[in-house]
Amino acid sequence: MTISITPLAAELRPRRLSEIIGQEHLTDPGKPLARMVAKQKFQSTIVWGPTGTGKTSLVRSLAHETNSNYCPLNATKATIKDLRSVVSAAEKAIENDKRTFVFIDECHRWNKSQQDVLLPVVEDGTIILFGATTENPKFAVNSTLLSRCLILEVKPLDVQALIKVIKKVKEHFKTKGRKIEIDKDAAKTLIYRCSGDARKLIMALETTIEILSDDDHVTLEHVNEAIPDKHLVFDASGSERYDLAHCYQESIQNSDADAAIYWLAKWIESGEDPAYICRRILITAFEDCAGNPLAAPMAMAACYATERTGLPECDIAMALATCEMAKSKRNKSAYKAIREARADVRNGETIHVPPELRAGTPGYYAAIRKTYLIDWERDVSALEPDG
Repeated sequence: MTISITPLAAELRPRRLSEIIGQEHLTDPGKPLARMVAKQKFQSTIVWGPTGTGKTSLVRSLAHETNSNYCPLNATKATIKDLRSVVSAAEKAIENDKRTFVFIDECHRWNKSQQDVLLPVVEDGTIILFGATTENPKFAVNSTLLSRCLILEVKPLDVQALIKVIKKVKEHFKTKGRKIEIDKDAAKTLIYRCSGDARKLIMALETTIEILSDDDHVTLEHVNEAIPDKHLVFDASGSERYDLAHCYQESIQNSDADAAIYWLAKWIESGEDPAYICRRILITAFEDCAGNPLAAPMAMAACYATERTGLPECDIAMALATCEMAKSKRNKSAYKAIREARADVRNGETIHVPPELRAGTPGYYAAIRKTYLIDWERDVSALEPDG
């Protein structure tokens, strides 16, 4: 008996651009990668986007369709020796009229030593570099690399694309003489819980078919066992937390309470630190809701409740503050006032404290009395004993 150790996702990996599902904005005729193949002209490229969306498959398909050498490396593991070996092989390949695609996974972790080896040969075309990252390259990738590369974004697979992936899995088993049946509610749940990640969907489906089901019939119960929770992608040190913060604040600025609550819920479920969310709630209350006298106190109350109770109870206080802020008309008067005043202090005419307002002068105390309506003689005499 031959033991198969290859995961189904690896078996189903596309070998041509036309087989890739969900990235038609890159692979359809006339789109960037399809044009590269059609014209046989290639540009070093950084492909970025969520996991399980086909970044590696895109590069492997390009290499296969153009009969190019394909050298995969991981930025966290590749040594200088590995990189020099790749460069040497690429130089020999050119002598045989063959190009080399070097695929660098996790390219945002590239260090300077690695760059020093490869960047010159990227620039002169000895290799075609393809970097893959889940981070936004604008913030995560070194500028020296960005200046030499085209930037392309892959997108999470939508429902229709994931349905195509399920059909592809069923066709695969059909070629092996097995007819797979998947209940509609099972398929729907599986699609929603995989959050646009094709690899996660294939893995979960393989688990239900090969391990959990005894008759090639996939039910909702099987799906709940294979993937009991929704697959939420979140990296507190990456760009996702700032994307969620932006969506949350933008919803409040647009007075869209439903959207603000949704993004708050997704933020919480993603595993973000509630203290960080409360920090954004406070900032939003003071920055965007200056016209609502309740916004700031409710934001501070949410912070206090979060500190005192934690999850899950504090989500109610956070939701209450969010609703109050979203009901407010957008008012950035305090934000604009302090920004303009500080800019004036930095760049405008220097204004010194006038003599009558300097500390220790009669004018200073007169100004204080006027400001706070204090009657010093009356208040002091009240402290003297009778008689």
